[in-house]
Amino acid sequence: MTCIEIRGLLLCALMTLETVAQAQMTNPPPSKPFASFKTFELKMLEVASPKMDAKFNTDNDNVVGRLQSRITTLIGPIVAEWNQHAAETAENGLVITALVEDAQKVSPARRMLSPFAGDSYALIKLRCVADPGGEVVAEPEFYQKTSKWNGANWGGIQDYAMIDRVVKQIAEYMRANYARAVGGPTGREK
Repeated sequence: MTCIEIRGLLLCALMTLETVAQAQMTNPPPSKPFASFKTFELKMLEVASPKMDAKFNTDNDNVVGRLQSRITTLIGPIVAEWNQHAAETAENGLVITALVEDAQKVSPARRMLSPFAGDSYALIKLRCVADPGGEVVAEPEFYQKTSKWNGANWGGIQDYAMIDRVVKQIAEYMRANYARAVGGPTGREK
């Protein structure tokens, strides 16, 4: 076997193990279905601390900007649709805020220089609060990662895909909990 064939087999084995190992943990359902609210407001993405915000804007290829762009693109239309079909009898609105708890996206340049540049990951907490009143209706968290091996072998493409996957998880949770409060996966491994 040549070196390239061995590398290909190892890559397939690692990707298979990563997929099998992702037995998912579950987010609890919201205290009430999202359909029971009158209005919906999607706030801008927040970062857990100023120190993390500075880290994201210098080291991480503007991961917060990419997350905000995907949230606007994938979740904005959901909120707009909900506002068109809002429950007339409801008294409260729902304010939805995504908070970056922790994240790292290895840049393509670092991936090219070293396949051992590390994992890319994102941990996002979604905070859904009734307005007025401030009752926390739901506070699920979503996690996705790309291992250093997967990221290196695909030249960094998987690092960008990880951002899409975490935002898609948020969108799926929101859709699943609109009519009924059922919860959903976190993306974390057990």
